[in-house]
Amino acid sequence: MTNEKDDHYKSILSYKILSDAGIEAISANQEEINSLIKVKDKINLKKVKNIYLQLTAHILRNIVDQKAPNNEKLKNNNKKFPIIIGVTGSVAVGKSTFSKILQFIIPKLSSFGFKSVELITTDGFLFSNSVLEKKGLMEKKGFPESYNKELFYEFMSAIRSGANRIEAPIYSHEVYDILENEKKLISSPDILIIEGVNLFIDKKAKDNLFDFLIYIDAEEQIIRQWYIERFLELRHKALKDEKSFFNRFASFSEAETKEIANSVWEKINLKNLNDNILPTRNLATMIMSKNEDHIVEELLLRNN
Repeated sequence: MTNEKDDHYKSILSYKILSDAGIEAISANQEEINSLIKVKDKINLKKVKNIYLQLTAHILRNIVDQKAPNNEKLKNNNKKFPIIIGVTGSVAVGKSTFSKILQFIIPKLSSFGFKSVELITTDGFLFSNSVLEKKGLMEKKGFPESYNKELFYEFMSAIRSGANRIEAPIYSHEVYDILENEKKLISSPDILIIEGVNLFIDKKAKDNLFDFLIYIDAEEQIIRQWYIERFLELRHKALKDEKSFFNRFASFSEAETKEIANSVWEKINLKNLNDNILPTRNLATMIMSKNEDHIVEELLLRNN
């Protein structure tokens, strides 16, 4: 999180205003929320209904307002042009969980009329480990140069052109590599959410790719702690799974594993954050800053 204020943003964090805006109730239970969370998190049903429901409605209102002048163009040739929402920010900042919550909530807000929401991650566009090893980039996995940009922009061009059926590559965090023989089929959704680090290179690329871009932020020490906690939990889950990438840490003590996680953060993830991810923060449509309990403390919306 940075304390610098950009004049292009205005604060919109007022849940009283949002909650008074006639947002419809949604049906959900804690079991459904738990299914959205990959590892231990502090997101619960109350937060989803009291915070993320209002936040999602606010995002959709802004998107609808922006799209209104182009409605006729979007109906051209009977093609379906999905609204593309990008979710970016540091490793371990909560992009995946937030994206799944958006995907879960959006169809339930029936007044907006978005029935189908697909979600993919840019991890699928990483080069395979074998390619990264040949290029000497294994220690820069997640950096801009570790992605197959040509494949990513080809995919985005197909989405933008209104193609009906598009295949997206799949990445497995368990094996820590691309699943070469598996693809995810994207079939004309109303909204496509794309989450990941290094979603774009510059403002021109961002403007050509996304209709609404959300940057999730937190203090570096907080994100570091989340990363270490996630590392430990993934290691714990992998203790009896020899195929898991994290099984290689099974023989280490918890203290040793924490040291490894902290070292990886320092040498790789922190450098990627400072050099490549954080500089894109002020290109986002919305900046959402969280505290250590995943409470949204600041919400900034871009003026233009």
